[in-house]
Amino acid sequence: MASKSLVALTSATGAGAAGLTGYGAHKGWFSTTEKTSFKSRINKEERVILGEAHSNVWTQLLEEYKDKSKATHLIEGISQDNTVIDSLKEWCSKMHDSIEGSESEFNSYVSWCTRENLITKLKAESKNWNNSTDDSGWNTAKTAYGQNDQTDIQIPKGSGEEKIAKGDVTAEQIRNYCKTTSSMPFIKADDLDYKRAIKWCISS
Repeated sequence: MASKSLVALTSATGAGAAGLTGYGAHKGWFSTTEKTSFKSRINKEERVILGEAHSNVWTQLLEEYKDKSKATHLIEGISQDNTVIDSLKEWCSKMHDSIEGSESEFNSYVSWCTRENLITKLKAESKNWNNSTDDSGWNTAKTAYGQNDQTDIQIPKGSGEEKIAKGDVTAEQIRNYCKTTSSMPFIKADDLDYKRAIKWCISS
């Protein structure tokens, strides 16, 4: 049997670890004997491999990378002082298909090239995602939405700026939004999708 080496990472309390919640719980992500690419070792149900579509996440990661008081698993050769987003992107692009990388490089890859999704982030905060497939399981959220006066956390209507008014929302709309949002990468605590997820997507 191939020997596995679980790489223990720091908790999600600091920069660079904000997206690492749950990583240490997944045995077998790094193996010294099985030659598989870094990207194939990531649990896609819990983390998002970052690409060009994730500009807001990259911006947040750069801020975390430069935080000398908290950032961990820094990338060898990339300074905290003068680095730019493209430097992180280029390194990640190079490492996606790496099969010979070290544990240290893999730690850096998980830290700076992937991000936990919202359902995983909230699970780490002891919040249970509402996985009900029946609209009746979303009636509590629908009632709360109808009583809410915070327009910023109303659910977007389509891809535009318009929001679903509190008097118009249906349980199905909330359920569909939460289903889509669950796989989005966590950005930061004041991100609107994160705030909406906490408000509408958590089971009571």
